[in-house]
Amino acid sequence: MKLAYSCAFLLSVGLCVKPAVIELPRVRVLNELYDTPNRKFPVGTVITLTCQGEVGSDANKTIRWCTQKVNQISFIGLAQTSINSETSQSGCMFTRSSTITYNLTSQDTFTRFLCESGNTKTCETGTAKQYVNISIGKML
Repeated sequence: MKLAYSCAFLLSVGLCVKPAVIELPRVRVLNELYDTPNRKFPVGTVITLTCQGEVGSDANKTIRWCTQKVNQISFIGLAQTSINSETSQSGCMFTRSSTITYNLTSQDTFTRFLCESGNTKTCETGTAKQYVNISIGKML
């Protein structure tokens, strides 16, 4: 009598890779074709900020945006919705870009913008983060 043995093993390993790299935010005046090196703008200027970087091993993760105004102690998450690109994958790490549109007001005398990924629910807790400082005034 011949015995046949059949064995099947299913192994599922969950691996969480935290992001470590994110580029400096790029600044562009709304409807302009190119990024600008300027960081000082007149009140009422609408700018777009774009960050690109790693978001981790979960393709559904996004890049978070936060601001800190001159009289604030900590960063606060931006209420407006960001536009997120599709992810691209390199090994087990996903990368994407995120863009926000922001209207500069008289309260933006010196505003720090933060883009981060790998974060929990609080601003400035990401494992990958970059900052850009924007102020209002006459453009040089």
